[in-house]
Amino acid sequence: MPIITIIIPVYKVESLLRKCVDSLLCQTLSNIEIILVDDGSPDKCGNICDEYSQKDSRVIVIHKENGGLSSARNAGIDIAKGEYLMFVDSDDYVEPNFCERAYQIIKENNVVCASFGYYEHRSNQVKTLGTANPRKIDAEESIRSLIALDDVIYNLAWNKIYHKNLFSKIRYPEGRLYEDQGTTYKLFDLAGIIYVSDIPLYNYVRREDSITGHSTSIRAFNDRFDLWYERLLFIKQSYPNLRYLAHKQLLEHVQTGFLTLKGVDSKNVIRKFKNYLRENRKEILQMGLNGRFISLFYICYPLFYLRIVTYRIFHK
Repeated sequence: MPIITIIIPVYKVESLLRKCVDSLLCQTLSNIEIILVDDGSPDKCGNICDEYSQKDSRVIVIHKENGGLSSARNAGIDIAKGEYLMFVDSDDYVEPNFCERAYQIIKENNVVCASFGYYEHRSNQVKTLGTANPRKIDAEESIRSLIALDDVIYNLAWNKIYHKNLFSKIRYPEGRLYEDQGTTYKLFDLAGIIYVSDIPLYNYVRREDSITGHSTSIRAFNDRFDLWYERLLFIKQSYPNLRYLAHKQLLEHVQTGFLTLKGVDSKNVIRKFKNYLRENRKEILQMGLNGRFISLFYICYPLFYLRIVTYRIFHK
C-alpha cells in the first residue's frame, strides 16, 4: 500500500502538466500513489495522463466530465489508497523531497495534519512564503490564523499533508471558487493539533488566468461570502472566541464588494448583507464593529438600488 497519495486535478494545462508530474515521479520517497484526475480537459491533457499511467504503475488516471477543482479533488479522494493525502495543482511542481520530508514532519511530531512553506513564482520573481516558526498549534489558533491572514498558516490545500481519515466525512464544496476556504477549517477542527513547518517544499506558479485573477467578479464575491458565512456559523458554535475576527472579515468583504462590483451586481450584495445583518446586527454592534458603516447602509441602501437601475438603463 502506498504511504502517500498525491491528487492532481488536471484541466487545460497541456504545456505545464509534464513538469508537474515529472517532479512527483522523481520523489525521494518512492512508495507513493499519484492520481491524475482529467476533469474533462479539452486539450491533450487526457492523453498525457494516460501516457504516464502506462509508463509508471504508481500513476492512476481518472477521466471524468468537467466539474471543477473540488469535483476533481473529491474524485481522487474517493479512490485514494494512501494512508496520507497531499494535493498538487497541475500548473505547479514540487521539490524532490516533497513527500519524504512531509511524511517525516508528520511522523516526528505525532500529528495527523502538517503545513509547510512554498515558493511563489510570479513574473520571474520568487518569494518564499508560509515558513512560520516551526511549532505545534491547536485547532483554535490555526483557524484564527486562517481568518486573521497573519501568514502563520494558509487557506491552501496544497501546502499540507493530511491523514486520510480526516476526509472520512469532509469533501471540497463543488461548484464554488475558493473551495479551500470552505474546507480547511473543518480539517483543522477535526485534526485538533497541526504542525507548522518552516521548510518550503512546494512551487506555486501564479498565473494571471487562475481563479485568483477573478477575485472581483460577482461569482467570486458570492462564493467567498457564502463560505465565510458558513464558517462564521461554525465558529459561533465551536470557537466563540473567534467571532469578532469572523464578523470583521465578512464586513470588510462586503465593503470591498460595494467598491469593486459593477452596479448591476450590487443588488445581490445588498440582499446578502441585509440577511446577514438581520441575524447578527445586535452581536456585531455589541462588539463595536463598523457601527457607522452599518447605520449608513440602512439609511442609504436605496441609493444602491438606484445605481443598479441606472446601470441597467445605460448598459442594455
